[in-house]
Amino acid sequence: MKRNHSAGLFLMEMIIVILFFSICAGICIQVFAKADQMSRKASNLNHAVVRAESIAEEIRSGSGKADGQTYDTYWDSDWKETADPSRAEYSSRIILSTDQDHMETADIRILKGEEILFSMTADHYLKP
Repeated sequence: MKRNHSAGLFLMEMIIVILFFSICAGICIQVFAKADQMSRKASNLNHAVVRAESIAEEIRSGSGKADGQTYDTYWDSDWKETADPSRAEYSSRIILSTDQDHMETADIRILKGEEILFSMTADHYLKP
């Protein structure tokens, strides 16, 4: 007595096809998740650069801040300025110093928690 194994082979083929598509779907999900993560990181970097340049321009225009001081600014998750550090997701740390040649230097760091997103130095000549 011979049995017909065509149904078993068809079932095995369908299992292999489903497994193949499952693996492909998993890879695609990982690719899209990584792309989203990279997009968010690039957006945060862009916001950090704009904020740092804005702070540098304020300092160059003569903000009147004292030498040797540290200043902090805070932003929430939507990059809107907030005065409450506990609600802040992003912050800036500005350290001002002046040398004997009347050159004011500002070290500007934009942070997300403890991670530095962007840092720059801005120089400004102070008229004696």
